[in-house]
Amino acid sequence: MLKCKQTRKVQNNGSKNSGVRINVPEQIASLMELKPKDLVDLELQVESVDDVRLVITKHEK
Repeated sequence: MLKCKQTRKVQNNGSKNSGVRINVPEQIASLMELKPKDLVDLELQVESVDDVRLVITKHEK
């Protein structure tokens, strides 16, 4: 399995700040207790060409 992990900032509604941000759907953000500007870890898991997953976890400081 190929794994790639990065930490990114959650999108701040309408912010013009530079940097890489991701939009997390509201339902998922509330389940994960995320707020704008929280950091999340992104892990791309590639088992095969048909089995690719993006795992989003709240970044622990």
